[in-house]
Amino acid sequence: METLRAAQARDEISPAELRQCLTQQVDQFRINKQAPRGCFGRTKYGGRDGLELAMHKLNSKRGTRPGTVNWLQAQMLRAPAPKVSEVFEQVRSASGFTAREMEARLFKPAGLLAGYVGGEDAGRVTCKQAYARLKGQRWASSCGQTSDLLKSLISDTWQASAAPGSKPGLEILQDLKDAIRNPANTHIRVQIGCHSFMIENSGPDCRLYQSYMAVGYGGYGLADSLQTDVSMPRQEFLEHLQDVFDPDKNDAASVHLFRGTCDPEANAELGDVRVCFETTSQPRSAVELRRAMQQKLAADAAEWQQVAGSDQLASEYALAHLN
Repeated sequence: METLRAAQARDEISPAELRQCLTQQVDQFRINKQAPRGCFGRTKYGGRDGLELAMHKLNSKRGTRPGTVNWLQAQMLRAPAPKVSEVFEQVRSASGFTAREMEARLFKPAGLLAGYVGGEDAGRVTCKQAYARLKGQRWASSCGQTSDLLKSLISDTWQASAAPGSKPGLEILQDLKDAIRNPANTHIRVQIGCHSFMIENSGPDCRLYQSYMAVGYGGYGLADSLQTDVSMPRQEFLEHLQDVFDPDKNDAASVHLFRGTCDPEANAELGDVRVCFETTSQPRSAVELRRAMQQKLAADAAEWQQVAGSDQLASEYALAHLN
């Protein structure tokens, strides 16, 4: 019991997460007699719902029977994974950033400003001007940078699929579809051809988070994806995904899912397709994900503050700070 109280004190478990999970799980486990003996099954608790019973135990002066704390903690781990879009918006709103500005600040400034090195604006765009563009205009990091960022934020524990070339790509595609159908896989990072993206595998739906540098003026960034790439039923998503590998349907399916082209044969052996993916069933909680985003923003906050007010050329700053 002290473990739970300490976790709440450290803000590792939010009241909303505790309430949601216990409400969903306790009644089911009591009915199925899967809770520890004496935990929630006594007659004197009859008529109380799962949350009321859990709160009774959490606040009991007598404490709990051995095993109850571990059982409650196990149920909290079964709480639905947080939606990245919702946590992103919470952190953005609290920070006062625009969506594009927060997306930029999740990366290191030198990496984003490197786009000015050797470009036509290299000798005239200052850091201050570049920051204003990042804050308010369309731009995009590479798809791989975005999916890698999301991977680091969502979880530290990922399971890789078979490597490209280790078996036919279409067999790995089938493995991917099986992974998507498995509700335990809350998030799946995927690469098809040259395009990389993150799937949020939530309830009966799937949602993509991605960026795409070649779409429109300035590209299609994570901020755009958060606004535009909405959830769709899992079966519908799987059908569109299969169509990406059909030459007759590839163009329409790629635009629908990825906002651009996607050639599964890119970077693959002759006559094969390139598919690989990673799954996690251990995502961070909403509190942990929010903290991970805040820590990421704080890590480079001083550098971004310098960039936002500097008249140094953006290309010069990038060259001076790139490793």
